[in-house]
Amino acid sequence: MSIQHPEMISAVTRDPARLLDELKRIAVEQLGAVPGGLYRPIEEQLHENLRVGNEGANRKDLMTVLALRQRGSGYVMKFRELIGRSFDEFCGRTTAGRGTAPLGLVREKELEFHLAGQRLADSISRRYQRPLEMLGLRFESLAAAMGAPGSVNPVGASILADAFVQTFRDSDISPSLQPLLFRQYEQELAKVLGELYGRLNTQLAANGFHADARRITAPAPDVLPQVPVQPAQGFAPGPGDGILASRQAGAWLEAGIGGQVPAPPPYLGAPLAAAAPQVQRPPAYTAAAAAPAPSSPASADVFRDSPGARVQHQQLRDMLHLWREGMLRDQSVPSQHAPDRRLAERRELRIQEVVSVVSLLQRDGVRNFEAAFAGKCDLHKAIREELVEGARRLGLDPDRTCLDQQQEDAVDLTGLMFQSLLRSHALVQESRRMFAKLVMSYVRIALTDDSLFVRDDHPARRMLDSLALTCESNDGTSPQDRELLDRAARLVDRVVAEYNEDLAIFELTANELQDMVQQQRRRSEIVERRAAESVHGRERLLHARRRAAAALAERLQGRVLTQTIAHFLERHWQHHLVQVLLREGEGSERHARVLELADQLIAVDMSAARGGGADVAERVLSLHSGLVDALSSSGLDEQVAGEWMAGLARTLAFPDAPREERQPSPVVSEEGDEATLLRLVGGTDHLDYDPAVAERMRALRVGDWMRLSDERGNESSVKVAWTSPLTSRMLLVNRRGVRQLVASPEQLAALVRSGHLFAEADESPFDEAMRLVRQQLGRSAARAA
Repeated sequence: MSIQHPEMISAVTRDPARLLDELKRIAVEQLGAVPGGLYRPIEEQLHENLRVGNEGANRKDLMTVLALRQRGSGYVMKFRELIGRSFDEFCGRTTAGRGTAPLGLVREKELEFHLAGQRLADSISRRYQRPLEMLGLRFESLAAAMGAPGSVNPVGASILADAFVQTFRDSDISPSLQPLLFRQYEQELAKVLGELYGRLNTQLAANGFHADARRITAPAPDVLPQVPVQPAQGFAPGPGDGILASRQAGAWLEAGIGGQVPAPPPYLGAPLAAAAPQVQRPPAYTAAAAAPAPSSPASADVFRDSPGARVQHQQLRDMLHLWREGMLRDQSVPSQHAPDRRLAERRELRIQEVVSVVSLLQRDGVRNFEAAFAGKCDLHKAIREELVEGARRLGLDPDRTCLDQQQEDAVDLTGLMFQSLLRSHALVQESRRMFAKLVMSYVRIALTDDSLFVRDDHPARRMLDSLALTCESNDGTSPQDRELLDRAARLVDRVVAEYNEDLAIFELTANELQDMVQQQRRRSEIVERRAAESVHGRERLLHARRRAAAALAERLQGRVLTQTIAHFLERHWQHHLVQVLLREGEGSERHARVLELADQLIAVDMSAARGGGADVAERVLSLHSGLVDALSSSGLDEQVAGEWMAGLARTLAFPDAPREERQPSPVVSEEGDEATLLRLVGGTDHLDYDPAVAERMRALRVGDWMRLSDERGNESSVKVAWTSPLTSRMLLVNRRGVRQLVASPEQLAALVRSGHLFAEADESPFDEAMRLVRQQLGRSAARAA
């Protein structure tokens, strides 16, 4: 007795109308819950915006989202009804309540809503181009069999966009909320559309409704391996089941050609399931009209690469080959870690076989990659070890097979890029684990799409940039930083779980991460501004203290004074002068009066030493208000000031009172956390630097990025956040706006010479990583030459 999978029932057992009803049920069931998933992510984003201080529009939008959620069940019912109605209209059934809307003027808000719907439809069409083409042709065949007048795909891009627009058309949605709603709808669709299109394609193909191959342009499929169809566990084959399984396997494969391949039915057995990636299409860039065949990396005209970028990439690969040849010559490299040697009896693996192995390992190998990131081995060696083990699991003997040159390039470039990225950016262990999870996914991309290393707008590249910016210098100590790490970890897990040759998941994740980065930047700008204000305040205070000390030293030089007046000048007057300099500045009228107060007081002391008598008392009384002001700025109240004035009068009444020459105390600079790092280059007294480099440092502008290595050798990205107008010192902050260093151009030049500062740095983490890879390979090529 043979058993058939419920979705592979023969076409003779079901008429087209019943099949359409079944397809309608599947579509409504899988799409019906999409509107319910819109609200929570948008609420979280709006709450985050409110926390960083943007209250006006965000608070209103948050109230709108809460109101939408309260009416959520009604929106779900309306959306399900519209999806079901598209199937009814497909077969020509009349729908009650559906009529032609009267013509009239369209409000600007409503027009913008419809335009956003059109953009959404275009995005869905690009993302699911191949499965939609196959599905559209199969629905045409079904319409012809039913004698139905229409042949519009009832789950096509325009239908899904229109259903969303019609569902929320009458809701009061602000222009600021509208893009959030549409983007979240697209993200919710991404969770179900791949599976839905694959399931509908499978159903139609299994029931005999095939696409007309003459009407579409599809890449020639690679020759499929001869895989014996083994029954799944628990399945007892009966007479004729081998033929049935072959036909059903053919329908399953046909459903996936040019689109997302659905999971194989359980009765097809493990060998065919393992071979599934061999019929999947290569990554399709969302903005591309076509995708390259999986037998070779993406062609240049898909991404419209510039000739210069391609030439640079080829030069990089040439250096990579020299580097790899050097590794092979190095006898200290164990054979199992070295790139595959070309032996006569070894067969080069086909790209489909390597992709199958990588697909098997996409969620594994994290521990080995974390060890590589910790410096225990090279990442490209760890990747090869995983590939060898994965090949064995799929029955590919590593002793008889090897990677071809392009596959080795993909492995090595991915490994070197990840290691350079983590070496040059301050990432805690939790963040390193996220990157370790992504390694195999990026190997999988690099195997079929070398534009990852050429195009800076590549979705996977943008996603890695955004993840690095989110995680760098983030130790999760603050609630906001902790939330960023948690959300980034969830997004990484989603990419690893959902990536299946479709780069759209990287596009969506990059957009979400970019939103998080923007929020982080707003917070870091506030921290930067506070750090700059703090440093500027300290510098102004230090400058004022030095000016006050210089004024005091000038007046004490060569003069002998009573202890009372000397103490007043050193403590109260000098402090008072600092306050006046900070508040009113040098050259102000009050500044002149304070300086005159010191001169008059010194003259009174000298007069008292000569026995001035009544003249001294009169002059002291004339200075009373100035003396009280100086004492008050030191925190002394009027009563204490009066007592001090009485003591001054008693001191000056005796011409022979003890007098001595005083030396002012030096002003000590308050060093910050950068003192330890600056001591490594000789502090500020004995700097070893190149004057030309110092001039380059002096020319740095706010916003320029560099890499800073601390005394333990840990590197991190730093940015020039502020330049002092007083001292020309520069404030360097990390990605979170936290102060890392305040130094002069000469001190920065000394750090460059000592190897603690690298002025050549890119703002993009991926670009910076690839720049370091080129440097590493360039040094290797120079040694080889």
